Amino acid sequence: MRKLSLLILAILGLQFVNAQWNPNTAVNLQVSSLPMADMQSLTTSTGRTWIAYYHQNGGNYDMRAQLLDVDGTKLLGPDGMLIDNKPSGTATFVFNICKDASDNLIVAYQDQRTGTMNTVVYKVSQAGSHVWSSNGVVLGAGLAPYPAVLSNGETVVAWNESTTNSLQIQKITAAGSLAWTTPVSVLVGTSTTTRGQLVPNLNGAFTMVFQKRGFGIATTLYAQRFTSAGTAVWASSMQLSTETTSGARYYSVIGDADTTYCGYYSSVGSRFNSWLHRINPDGTLPYGGNGSNFSTATATNDPYQQSTNIALDPSSDFVWSVCSFSNTNQNQYGIYVQKFLKATGARQLSNTALNVYPISASFETQVGDLSLVNDGPFFMSADANYKLYVTRLDASGSFVWSGNRIEISSTTAGPGSPKGRYGFSGLRNNQAVGVWAETRSGVQNAYAQNILPGGLTPTPIVITTQPTAQTVCEGSGASFSVTATGTGITYQWEQSTNGCTGPWSAISGATSATYTISSSTSSLNNTAYRCVLSASGTSSVTSNCALLTVAPPITVTSQPSSQTVCSGTAVTFDVVATGASLTYQWQINTGTGFTNLSNGGVYSGATTASLGISSATIALNNYQYRCVISNAACTVNSSSATLTVNPITAITQQPNAQTICAGSAVSFSVTATGASITYQWQQSLNGCNGPWNNISGATSATYTIANAPVTLDNTAYRCIVNGTCTAALTSGCGLLTVVAPTTVTTQPISQTVCDGAAVTFTTAGSGTGVLYQWQVNTGAGFTNLTNGGIYSGVTTASLSISATNPAMNGYQYRCLLSNAVCTTPVNTNTVTLTVNTLPAISSQPQSQTTCSSTTVSFTVGATGTGVQYQWQVNTGTGFTNLTNTGNYAGATTATLVVSNTTVAISGYQYRCVVSGTCAPAVNSSAVTLTVYAPVVVTSSPANVELCAGTTASFQVTATSVPAINYQWQVSTNGGTTWTDLTGATTSSLSLPSVIIAMNGNRYRCLVSSNTCSTPVASAAALLTVRAVPTAALTAAPYTALLPGQSTTLSAQLSASTGGVIATNWTLNSQPLTNPTPTSYTATITGLGAYQVGIRETWPSGLFCSALSQVVTLTANVSNRLFIFPSPNDGNFTVSYYYSGSSASTRTLNIYDGKGAKVYQKAFSIAGPYTLLPVDLRAAARGIYYVVVGDANGNKLIEGKVHLR
Repeated sequence: MRKLSLLILAILGLQFVNAQWNPNTAVNLQVSSLPMADMQSLTTSTGRTWIAYYHQNGGNYDMRAQLLDVDGTKLLGPDGMLIDNKPSGTATFVFNICKDASDNLIVAYQDQRTGTMNTVVYKVSQAGSHVWSSNGVVLGAGLAPYPAVLSNGETVVAWNESTTNSLQIQKITAAGSLAWTTPVSVLVGTSTTTRGQLVPNLNGAFTMVFQKRGFGIATTLYAQRFTSAGTAVWASSMQLSTETTSGARYYSVIGDADTTYCGYYSSVGSRFNSWLHRINPDGTLPYGGNGSNFSTATATNDPYQQSTNIALDPSSDFVWSVCSFSNTNQNQYGIYVQKFLKATGARQLSNTALNVYPISASFETQVGDLSLVNDGPFFMSADANYKLYVTRLDASGSFVWSGNRIEISSTTAGPGSPKGRYGFSGLRNNQAVGVWAETRSGVQNAYAQNILPGGLTPTPIVITTQPTAQTVCEGSGASFSVTATGTGITYQWEQSTNGCTGPWSAISGATSATYTISSSTSSLNNTAYRCVLSASGTSSVTSNCALLTVAPPITVTSQPSSQTVCSGTAVTFDVVATGASLTYQWQINTGTGFTNLSNGGVYSGATTASLGISSATIALNNYQYRCVISNAACTVNSSSATLTVNPITAITQQPNAQTICAGSAVSFSVTATGASITYQWQQSLNGCNGPWNNISGATSATYTIANAPVTLDNTAYRCIVNGTCTAALTSGCGLLTVVAPTTVTTQPISQTVCDGAAVTFTTAGSGTGVLYQWQVNTGAGFTNLTNGGIYSGVTTASLSISATNPAMNGYQYRCLLSNAVCTTPVNTNTVTLTVNTLPAISSQPQSQTTCSSTTVSFTVGATGTGVQYQWQVNTGTGFTNLTNTGNYAGATTATLVVSNTTVAISGYQYRCVVSGTCAPAVNSSAVTLTVYAPVVVTSSPANVELCAGTTASFQVTATSVPAINYQWQVSTNGGTTWTDLTGATTSSLSLPSVIIAMNGNRYRCLVSSNTCSTPVASAAALLTVRAVPTAALTAAPYTALLPGQSTTLSAQLSASTGGVIATNWTLNSQPLTNPTPTSYTATITGLGAYQVGIRETWPSGLFCSALSQVVTLTANVSNRLFIFPSPNDGNFTVSYYYSGSSASTRTLNIYDGKGAKVYQKAFSIAGPYTLLPVDLRAAARGIYYVVVGDANGNKLIEGKVHLR
């Protein structure tokens, strides 16, 4: 393979000699030929790639590192450098890497150099040498270290310390020594911690995101900020999540100056959710709670949000996150991205995130870190066959590449030996690098592949447009441009002051495709320019040379002058300039900017130093002219000159004859064209026949007479017009006719009539041709009348109204008099029409229903002139007039008042007779008065005595014709004051679950009807509430007994509140004999459920009772043989635990010290411990052996007993 690569490189040419990246995605770049286990990778500031890995070296795991340059060259040999090969044990553990400002690699892991697991940290240079001790820096017992380099150059490491099984932090100086005498221990209260991730902040401070241990691998996510000295900044660690995280994984954390961001996913129930947290330096969490959801679709059946990575650009306002989603069975996967606003955590790509690759059996999962290109996501992914791809999105989440993604590893793998240990480095030097572990040919090795923002392999640079030579005028700008095809092209312009022969020097800052010179000086004449184009992974290309020629400028020595002429005059504009080989181009500006002129029409000499205009017309007035003077290199514009063209004077509109009303204003006008126009008006008192005299001060285009009297009738007017380009002109004659106005000689008179009568109003005016217009004012102002309906003669001297009606009462009338010339009318006096109306009922009285002994009223509404009222009553024999006597008042008014009503007048009818100035009178409707008696209570509620917690009931009965209203009331002060009970509005009152506080309350009911609303109160009933006694039961010192033990059950009973107290004890719900009221002693024979009851009886016979809680005594399970007492006089008891649920048989044999059987008996047993009594008082004193067996005589247990 190596020989073949060299052959291909030789064919491609020298420019690819050092290139090691292989664009064949079935081959890639093998990082090392050595078998490996785990690895980590990162990118240096110059685009190199560090890869640290475990080398599976026989039974040991050595730590090695490789460094790839931007071309994929292995800088530390074929298999990298050996960092440490000390004993490691037979398994690998988590390790982590970081780099310092000089791109030195820091590796933190664990080995067993002392026989136990120790955490150790190494720093190696890019040259492959140890920066610190070749034995590393040993931090102490433990594993899973996580390093970070602080802003001051020192290194902090967090690891799981073995003894405490919790996190510790230590700082290492830049020289490689321990900075702190004692590591910092990290706990949450007394809980241990794990998986500490360190994020450097400003001024040597750092933030640690870590996990508090729970059950198994379940953890809770926390954070704490530390100073450079290792002092915790916040009073207590900040909990980041209320959901469960995992101690088996690290999460994605990034620092942004003094702010820390954490992307993580957690579990709640059976599902997984992804979050982003912002951790401020003051310990606040502005996104709140668990942070900002990656997606708000978190219902039970929504897709699971799992592996999450974040990335940010410090100069951007956003944080990006990529997350692998799965279905709820977790057998299909897809990829989503989300964009968050840094300040608030607001989601920018909808609340349910942006789906990049759908959830499917393709099993698309994001692997390695997330990177950004132009604030758009750049990440690696794997599919179900473990093929690897890279995807690039823009800042809105859209695909950048055609085809969406680029394959970087086309080899496949299966679940038995999958690809893994993925790394995807950040973008540096215009490329990123994907790293992974893969088993090919039976051995797991590390592989890598580069990827550019534009694709997998660099495109050679091809210049498509070369820069061209420029000839410019001194002081003008010049630009040189180059265009090319390729990926990630950079530009550097160079210049030579010796033309294209060189030498060449780079122009500072000239790094774009176009180089612009803002102002060319004579010193730049004969300077040459070219551009060097470069791109990562391909050879640079130099453009052609472009020469700059700088020519001296043109000078205008005489500018063209502005001119003023009369219409039709010839005009010439001249310009004088110095310079070589000059050309001229005259331009015109008609108001929209200068444009070139050409010879023709009125113009000649348009391309010479003199522009001629043969005849200037009014159309050319205010046009501007200038000359553009040029040669091969320079161009200059002359000053602009304005042409002013005055027109010939002419009268275009003559004054007109006028006929007006005396006292009116009148104007005569003339319109003329020309320059510097003047006016002089003249008057003739003999019409247009003259003689004519100048009118003093009348020197404008219009002459106005403000108030023309009748004496000016038959006068005439004309105007003398003068201008610059013509002699005086005389306008035509305008004759004035003045007419006198009309006056009123007879005024109309106001009139009063009855409803329906006819009316006529008359007036008269002076002069001939008098015009009349009658008007009416109905209340909103005068308006003209027209003939029609009841009106006629509205434009004559007499107005006729054929039939009046009440609506016209108060209408005002007047007439407007004028003539054909004096159209402004004169008004007559205003007159009023009065129309008397007939009486009429406008609102009828209403029938009334009332309670006896009350006052009611009946009201009628009426209209008409001079209205009068007379109320009448019908007691059953017809209507008769009422007078203001007895219980009646207002008998001759609109309202009749009936006071002190009685049931006796119930059913009477009333009406009102309405009369007025005009007959006939009218009767109102007849209405009825109904009178009811108040409600009567027939039975009041009775007193109630009952126990607290039960229901009290009260009942009232009453009679009434109308429906009865009920309102129950309570008095808590013996009946002094009463309060309504809400909702208690029926004849019965029920009080559920009464309490002692209600004892002594009184209850009554108010009864009324809608008619007789004054309530009637029932007698009050007393409520007596008796307290319920209480009982509590405890057992001490045991609730689980062994044979020979006893325990005391004690009852705590409430004291009497006035009644007689009685108690009763039960065991398993059966009465218990011989207890005291407050205690009972139980042994192993009395197992079961105990309860004590209490009852308090009152003189009325009412009793209140209660039960204690149940206390259950059980057998304490033991494998001992119980013999008691021992020693004894031969009379003792034997017992052994029995776990069966039904009765059985046991045998008991007792032997003396010589083995002779002295006692034998079979017993029936039931329950856990059956007491077996033994009587050996007749036996000799000494030690005896007791053997307990089952029903078949098989030994279960044996023990000793001492007889003395």
